Amino acid sequence: MKIVHLIDHWGLGGAQRAICNLVSLDSENEHLVLSLFSHNKFDWELDFPVEYLGSSYQSLPCAILNLRASLKKHHPDIVHIHLNGSRVAEMLSSLGRRRRYGIVWHEHSGIEPYKIYGRLGGTVLMKIFRTMRNKVTFISNSSHTTEFLKQKLMLDPSAVHTIPCPVNPLSVLQSAPDMEKVPPGCKTDSKPIIGFIGRISPQKGVHQLLEMVKPFLDNSKKAQFWIIGDGPELKQLRMQFSRSTCASQTIFFGERNDVFSIIRNLDVLIMPSQIEPYGLVAIEALLLDRPVVGYSVGGLAEILRKQPLGYPVPLNKINKFRECIETALQKKEYYRESNKDALNTCHLFSDVYKKMTNS
Repeated sequence: MKIVHLIDHWGLGGAQRAICNLVSLDSENEHLVLSLFSHNKFDWELDFPVEYLGSSYQSLPCAILNLRASLKKHHPDIVHIHLNGSRVAEMLSSLGRRRRYGIVWHEHSGIEPYKIYGRLGGTVLMKIFRTMRNKVTFISNSSHTTEFLKQKLMLDPSAVHTIPCPVNPLSVLQSAPDMEKVPPGCKTDSKPIIGFIGRISPQKGVHQLLEMVKPFLDNSKKAQFWIIGDGPELKQLRMQFSRSTCASQTIFFGERNDVFSIIRNLDVLIMPSQIEPYGLVAIEALLLDRPVVGYSVGGLAEILRKQPLGYPVPLNKINKFRECIETALQKKEYYRESNKDALNTCHLFSDVYKKMTNS
């Protein structure tokens, strides 16, 4: 089968990594990625094609027309849609014509539209999506996002396939600490390393990072703090740390595609997300036997509660969060079977595709 993945922009994020993992594991089907926009695109060094339909948000009308033409050219069996903007674009591109492909709506973000667009914007978006509920197949990445779909789109429970995002075990287990790409002096055996990997945005709780790690960077342990990611709050976060006593112990890496190699260097990963529908980076860290401390929200809570190296913390309880970081840094034993069930789920996606096409 030919599967076209449609996404808002091909950048560095959980949805993009999920697509990369799925395609790298699925040898049964042919995959193509269509990205609505090329701004902020990221080079993933891929073995499958990516087409860009427009340059930026201002080119949305052009991107919709190009989407219509591209789907006509490629004749996909399934269009697998990953984000909210792409859902709207596909709906507009199909106006006045009959779809000749099945549609999968993959829910990655859950309640996030309400945080971004506000209550009114999120409600309007969900009402628009509700008109499609009998025309598409739904996949969610956690029981948390499944519940969100059932409530907001008024779906029958049997209408949603809950499938964890796939992780390629070879990509994880064959990775190694890539110290050649780490700035000189970043790591010594005597310095524990606390890491944050994610979008630098309010949803990821970045405004709490300094308060969380300051005791570990200031005291005699002289831990280091690595921040990997980019986003709208990056400039402000850099300024916040540069004005603190933690500046010399904090390193900003920016966007990286060698996430697994970075994780291998960490002693603990922290995730102070205010909302987190899934938490793919937590899965990846746990597969590498690295403890993860995070707020007990959304799909992340499900992951952390099940794992021996997971530390779920009640939302915004910063003192408790620090205690868990301390415990994680002191805990040396690892647990190799931490997340076997989340390794390769690509066959579950293939099963959905086959049911849709009766093949």
